[in-house]
Amino acid sequence: MKGRTACGTTGAIFAAMIIQAPLAAQTTSPEPSRTPDSSAFAAVTDGEQDQSDNSGMIVVTAQKRSENVQDVPISMIALGGEALTNANVTNVADLQRVVPSLIISRGSNPTNRRVTIRGLGTGSSSAIEPSVALFLDGIYVPRAGSIVGNITDVEAVEVLRGPQGTLFGRNASVGAISIKSADPKFERSARFSLLAGNYGRLRNEVVLNLPVTDTLAIRLVESAERTTGDFTSLTPYPHKQGVTNSIFTRGSVLWEPTDRLTWKVKADYQKSGGDGQAPWEMVPSTLRADNSFPTRLDPDGAGPLTGPTLSTGPMDDRTVNNYVFGGVNDQVWGITSDLALDVGDYTVRALSGYRDWDSRPTDADALQLPVPLVARRQFFRSKAQSHELQFISPDRGLFDGAFDFVGGLYYYRETYSIDNELDLLSSYCQPFIANVIPSRLAGCLAGPKEAAGADYFDQRTTSKAAYLQGTLHLTDALSFTLGGRYTEDSKRGRMVQVRSNPAEIFHTNEDTSLSLDEDRFTWRAAGQWEATPDIMLFASYSTGFKSGGFNSTLSSSVLGQNRLFGAETVQNYEAGVRSSLFDRKITANATLFRTDIDGLQDRGFDGFIYAIRNVGSLRQQGVEFDLAAHPATGVSLGVAGTYLDSKFLDFRNAPNLPGFSGTQDLTGTRANFSPTWQGNAFAQWDGQIGGGWGLLARGDLRYTSSANIGSDTNGNPDTVEPGHALIGARLELKSPDERYTLALFGENLTDRNYCVLRLAQTADSLFNLRNATDGSTAIRCIVGSPRRYGVQFRMSLR
Repeated sequence: MKGRTACGTTGAIFAAMIIQAPLAAQTTSPEPSRTPDSSAFAAVTDGEQDQSDNSGMIVVTAQKRSENVQDVPISMIALGGEALTNANVTNVADLQRVVPSLIISRGSNPTNRRVTIRGLGTGSSSAIEPSVALFLDGIYVPRAGSIVGNITDVEAVEVLRGPQGTLFGRNASVGAISIKSADPKFERSARFSLLAGNYGRLRNEVVLNLPVTDTLAIRLVESAERTTGDFTSLTPYPHKQGVTNSIFTRGSVLWEPTDRLTWKVKADYQKSGGDGQAPWEMVPSTLRADNSFPTRLDPDGAGPLTGPTLSTGPMDDRTVNNYVFGGVNDQVWGITSDLALDVGDYTVRALSGYRDWDSRPTDADALQLPVPLVARRQFFRSKAQSHELQFISPDRGLFDGAFDFVGGLYYYRETYSIDNELDLLSSYCQPFIANVIPSRLAGCLAGPKEAAGADYFDQRTTSKAAYLQGTLHLTDALSFTLGGRYTEDSKRGRMVQVRSNPAEIFHTNEDTSLSLDEDRFTWRAAGQWEATPDIMLFASYSTGFKSGGFNSTLSSSVLGQNRLFGAETVQNYEAGVRSSLFDRKITANATLFRTDIDGLQDRGFDGFIYAIRNVGSLRQQGVEFDLAAHPATGVSLGVAGTYLDSKFLDFRNAPNLPGFSGTQDLTGTRANFSPTWQGNAFAQWDGQIGGGWGLLARGDLRYTSSANIGSDTNGNPDTVEPGHALIGARLELKSPDERYTLALFGENLTDRNYCVLRLAQTADSLFNLRNATDGSTAIRCIVGSPRRYGVQFRMSLR
């Protein structure tokens, strides 16, 4: 049904496109947009200037007003739609290939997404708030798992590094990612794209833009994608896993009844399916003297499940021996209203949005074992609304050009629920419980197997804020910015656990009500000096916070009020330079930063569950740089990178290695997901090859040095991932009128094997996997994407 639905939607829109195509073809001089497209971006790192303003500047809105990116005293990367296509970016996770210091990875299920900037972020499908705030068309998206799908008809992406609390609010404590979809335009146009790749990948995209009247325009977007799986599970019989399918649609309306009033309304819907699985492999242990790793659940044959093999060989065979069956039914929809009114020289903007996310992943075996023990059904539901009223003065519009400001009021509300139900499978009671807890065998056999243990979590969050940021221009070259934001947060929650089968070991019976109220003032001060028309120097200090919350994870003991944890606070210092040299043929930017975090929220693992707590303080400091050059017509070169020095200033009660009890002192060690070096480089040529035909050739390189990517911050050397480089390329042929293009593309061309997450085997102690001598246990690895390649055809009509 999903495939028929996707094709049906594609056919309908494509038919409309064909009907309108003759009209578009007859228009030899398309009507220009009634207002300048000042929101289009280009990649800072590759200098492509898609549809920048008439001066050729790259325009960004990081400070709630349109500005040349080289004039903004913030460390950031901006990418336009053309730059995203040339770099083969088709979903949010792909952004890490072109943005240094950004890491986006998945966990044990498709809703568990970790987004980090400068080594800081949150990876969890629990109720913990993000450290990197995600925005879609200006609307805050509270759950990363709901926005990591495909990028379709996107006009711009901004990645802002460092606290953005003043203008972007709570949970932007280490950065923000702002995605802007394309607005309707006052011209007839249509675009069709068809992509085919290995692992059965098929993707289509249709975009139709129509001016209805002189003041009203609409834009319709549809895309669908599927894959047939990129790895094989051998248990209980060989079958493909990693199957995905999705369909996406968006409708946008732009109304400009007067020159002073603009109203944009956008509605989108996405449905994703498949099995939701990722390949889990074993990794060798550096703690063990023989550098081996356990290949069986019971190495000495004394435990409950003697014999089943955990590993089938090296990671590069894309084969696992887990009892893997599952599925995911993920739906998300939203609507955005953006109303802007010019009152004199001032602008009043009302921005409202609603996002509804419903995800229902299932998996068996949930422990990723080669035998059927436990199946898991999960239900995630987030309903979020936000309303923002902005007041924007004209640029240098007050006190004879000496001052301007941005202010606003903000309201946000979310209801969030997480439900987990565990079913006992055929091997659970016998032989598992029979050998582990024989006294519970009779109860296990007699008790219910479906929903034998369950937990139900509900949370309601309300946040109110007011902010104001002003810039004082002392001279044409020297200015100072000061801004602040006051935020009040209120959270109410309830955790209910039910153990229906006495032999279910993961839950207990619990009913806990939770309450948390917080208020914070965050602020930012910055100074910038235009040393020359092409060189700008800046320095800034800013604060941020990530609100506290509740542990929503299941537990075999009653946690009660210990489920509460407090806010995480951030202080950030930056100094940098932005320069455009030699008539903008070279762009060179660099930022020195120091970020201090207190009350760090981190997850600890006790062999059964992960629990969030405030663990201490951390310092992340280093330098970010990007350099772009255009040495000849059509030639673009670029390199960007981050050097990161990471150190816990206080982490005296860190969790110990799995085989050891108690805690340890990790003060002075590096944080997880904090590689010393991250960087990307590209080389691109875009020119003519004769007869009016064009050719684009591009190569990309992404490098990450070694880093601990363990889900538990315990200093385990077995969760350190070696450094690696990934190579991508694109070769695109363009027709003389650029109406048709045909491209070949590839990612991870060397088929490098690497892990995106390493974690200890759940319930490892029960399977005799822990070693009390060296502290080691069985470590699982979620393997990254293999080599992918394909061909893409695009047709554009105007």
